[in-house]
Amino acid sequence: MMHYLGEVPELQQWLNKNLQQYQLLVDLLTGLLDRGFYPVPTDPTGHQNFRMDHTLAIIDTLNRFPYREPNGPLKVFSTGPVYKPTSSQWTETVDVEILGGTPAESLALVDDLLLWLCRGATRPHLVVGNLASLHRALDAAGLTDLEITTVMSHLRNGNRVDAEALLANRVPASHRIFHTVAWSHFKTAGTFDLPPEYYSWLEKLTPLSDVSWDLASVGTWPYYDGLVFSLYGPNIGQPLIRGGQFRLALGGRSWQGIGFTVFVGAYEQFVQGVS
Repeated sequence: MMHYLGEVPELQQWLNKNLQQYQLLVDLLTGLLDRGFYPVPTDPTGHQNFRMDHTLAIIDTLNRFPYREPNGPLKVFSTGPVYKPTSSQWTETVDVEILGGTPAESLALVDDLLLWLCRGATRPHLVVGNLASLHRALDAAGLTDLEITTVMSHLRNGNRVDAEALLANRVPASHRIFHTVAWSHFKTAGTFDLPPEYYSWLEKLTPLSDVSWDLASVGTWPYYDGLVFSLYGPNIGQPLIRGGQFRLALGGRSWQGIGFTVFVGAYEQFVQGVS
């Protein structure tokens, strides 16, 4: 008896999984459009190489148009796969950028997006860092500019061991910098002051998510220069969302803003309540 391919259980399971992820992607894009974000198409490759980040591609596209200072934040997004060199795999992403505007305006938009994205019974965990605070801490510890650059490189590559080794002879063991602490402890510690708008933003998120401060959280890309954050779900091996504030000079223009990437596969697991 001949079976149609759609009747093969393994194929049907695979098709259903793809359908679920596509429906989730449509929901994400619809939500961004409803919130006034504009789509910016980006190519899957750039500069004859695999795409690992959509931010540069978005900025490169915007640079093709005459520049005019916006009245408020310019809200854009792009979709597509990015290549993960450490895993030799592609992963589908949604890249969200809020360009221009004041930090308070941008954080209010991020707050709205995170509250929307993290709806549901599963409680996520937000890990927050700040590049300005880290630079102050490393400078106070007596590191040279070259050593600070080396520490930053180690941290971006996920290598805390070598980063801490550069601090071993300068900072007492009881005052190690790269300890993750709860947000409530950070507020009372007073060691690394943040601008007031950061505090008010994080206060709004604490009912939604557990919030931790991690000075070793520096983001993936060298153009980050302020607040950085990653959102995790229980028992999910990669972040659901990762981003931060940035300042980027490209094509003769200087761009500043805040953005983040939604990793669709991990976010799907979070929405489905994987435990």
